[in-house]
Amino acid sequence: MASYALSIAVFGDGEDPNHRSHWGFLTFMPGSSVGNLLQVQLLSLRGLVYQYEYLTGQPLDSQSCEGRVLLGYIDTSKYHQVVKIISEEPAPRNNRDRCQDWILECVIGLEAEELLPPGTSDWIQDIIGKPSKDVATAVGARWTPNRR
Repeated sequence: MASYALSIAVFGDGEDPNHRSHWGFLTFMPGSSVGNLLQVQLLSLRGLVYQYEYLTGQPLDSQSCEGRVLLGYIDTSKYHQVVKIISEEPAPRNNRDRCQDWILECVIGLEAEELLPPGTSDWIQDIIGKPSKDVATAVGARWTPNRR
């Protein structure tokens, strides 16, 4: 049965702790060169206000993407359920949480609905705030570097 890959796209190197890498979900059919990006974008630094956005036809190898972390494969019959859970997770607006924290909350929701394996949120929590090179090391074979 056909399935979508569900990954976290990591944008920027994140070497400066004040400017962490941007994370978004990337869904795509294996073998495709484009996918859908589900993310929260920063609207205002004042209060750290974010807004959800869903972008289609995004190249898997963009210039600003360092690489991606494979979370798992989603059966096509469950794809809309995954998108619904992600899109309904409130975007951060509390002057504390950022895109990486939002990703973690979404992963917890996907785990709760048994769309991701138990324990996924544990290892995601361990990589929050790390530079992209450290994320790549921590996740091992789950990492796909960007081809530039």
